[in-house]
Amino acid sequence: MLIFLAIFPPLYIIYKIYKLDKYEKEPVKEIIITFILGCLTVIPVFIVSPIMNKILLIPNNFVDLVGGGLLGDSEVKILIYTFVGIALVEEFFKFIVLTKYSFKRECFNEPMDGIVYAVIVSMGFAFVENIIYVYIYSGESFSVAIMRMFSAIPAHALMGVIMGHYVGKAKFDPINRKFLFIKGLFGAVVLHGLYNYFLFSELGIGLLSLISLIVSYRIAKKIIKEGQENSPFKLNN
Repeated sequence: MLIFLAIFPPLYIIYKIYKLDKYEKEPVKEIIITFILGCLTVIPVFIVSPIMNKILLIPNNFVDLVGGGLLGDSEVKILIYTFVGIALVEEFFKFIVLTKYSFKRECFNEPMDGIVYAVIVSMGFAFVENIIYVYIYSGESFSVAIMRMFSAIPAHALMGVIMGHYVGKAKFDPINRKFLFIKGLFGAVVLHGLYNYFLFSELGIGLLSLISLIVSYRIAKKIIKEGQENSPFKLNN
């Protein structure tokens, strides 16, 4: 039961995004490869993130400079770590898989594909991360699995939609490609950073994390609908 709760949510979301790709399905082989590469991003993330954690033990004089007097030393450190040590690190390695592998496939032939592959990469990462978290917190693993099913896993998917939207556009806009890449990575990092900061903050603002997911979900629905409507394969169906 526990392993089912750990692995089902990412796989279900992959199924859903596959179904939402209405007009030109991606090859199953590419979906599997992309998923495996997403799973493997856990390795560099788990190496780099602790290093960033040590680097981001920020000196108090720097904290004061960026506003420690307003938020408090620990709060500023939480803010910087959640955005840089967690969000930037995780989204960067997902972005690498998306742009260096999926983006270059011949089957990446419409903007919607950016969303599909980005979500699959994100679910690969979330798949392994979820199993690790559930078994690390073995004493409360059932509650952890349930909580992540309705929070962390959907959050990773929504980050993927944001990133994939801009990477999908970049495929067909070589002039603005670099800028669109940056927008995709930046958007995912901001969403991820806000989600984690609201959870980790000592200000008791965890409810804002849920609100950020709801807002992101509404944005993602519009983005996916736009991708479907703008598919060049729509007229063939």
